Amino acid sequence: MKCKNCGAAIPEGYLYCEKCGQEVQIVPDYNPLDDVLTAQVKGALEEEPSNRTRNRIPIENLKNSNGMISYTMNIPLPNAEDQTEHHLTEKRREEKERLHRDEQRKERTESIRQSELRERKHQEERARRRRENE
Repeated sequence: MKCKNCGAAIPEGYLYCEKCGQEVQIVPDYNPLDDVLTAQVKGALEEEPSNRTRNRIPIENLKNSNGMISYTMNIPLPNAEDQTEHHLTEKRREEKERLHRDEQRKERTESIRQSELRERKHQEERARRRRENE
């Protein structure tokens, strides 16, 4: 291995260059992700032209200056009509959820009210029986 700073040979296992003292940067020669991306790109290029999507990227545009495969994709934003429809759908869903919560709240309130009425009737009945027994 050679020092990237001064070009001197660095023996195996050394962490610093003996000549200039520069720290050795250990970079793996193999990146498994490269194989995955290469296979995906090659597979895309080998497809029938009619099966390709319009956003395929030529393989020569994928390698950066270090020889690593990298790319960015432009994802189209939804148009205003799609956003409006999505917004309306979201609003409908929120309104439906709000109505459902309100209905559940009413049911719980009614259940509590019924329980309180039953308890009050039981108390009145007990009070009436006590008065009769006295």
